[in-house]
Amino acid sequence: MTSLISNAFATLKDRHQKALIPFLTADFPNRSIFNRLLHALPSHGATMIEIGIPFSDPMADGPVIQKTSKQAIDNEFSLSHCFSDVLQFKSAHPTIPIVFMTYCNPILQYGAEPFMNDCSTHGVDGVLVVDLPPEHEASLFNSQPAFDMIRLVTPTTSVDRLSTIATTSRGFLYYVSVKGITGTQTPDARIVGNHLDLIRSNINLPMVIGFGISSVGVAKEMAAISDGVVIGSALLSPFIDTTPSTYEDIMAQQLRFIGDISSQINNA
Repeated sequence: MTSLISNAFATLKDRHQKALIPFLTADFPNRSIFNRLLHALPSHGATMIEIGIPFSDPMADGPVIQKTSKQAIDNEFSLSHCFSDVLQFKSAHPTIPIVFMTYCNPILQYGAEPFMNDCSTHGVDGVLVVDLPPEHEASLFNSQPAFDMIRLVTPTTSVDRLSTIATTSRGFLYYVSVKGITGTQTPDARIVGNHLDLIRSNINLPMVIGFGISSVGVAKEMAAISDGVVIGSALLSPFIDTTPSTYEDIMAQQLRFIGDISSQINNA
């Protein structure tokens, strides 16, 4: 059965368009603003939305996403509440895929079987578990998940490793454009493009680029050599170390930012 994520990429390909995937940390800067952003993003060009599950030791995340996770945890983030929020979102936007980005620990704390079941019943279409190697998927999930398992590919991923990734991935590949953590460097289009060509010769899945997409210009450059881009730190950073009285203005500003990226990668 074709997944909603696969259908979304097939539609984009037919339209000669690229995926725009904003990243939101659940319950950041608070649950209300998170939900308002979540519901507003499709009308500003979001093809699908990635939701980061707050975690106290986010090893792949840079300073911005680390701070967003801490603030969400301080806000008493609840994964069960997040599932409810996703279900409400999918009732309003049934064709927009939702991808969870998380780590093993939150899944283990919630329970792997309940997590899989709730993903299935609440509209989570894909899951990226940052610290779960493909070989160890069965140690976390006892059965084949109904959602797409999204895999990371990095600048240091070898050709031999690609064969393992190819047999265990569904939906799309998430290409980490820089060596390091999120939001700390700007990718080099030439280097990234060469590596993507190598990956394409080994894996037949759409590839989106994340980490370091810090501006409209960088997003346009990366979208030109891939199937889409993920915008995380650049979207969330203005909310950090500000007072709730500023959230409305920042939200409007950042939605315009996403709209500008959408316009540039698909209509310019």
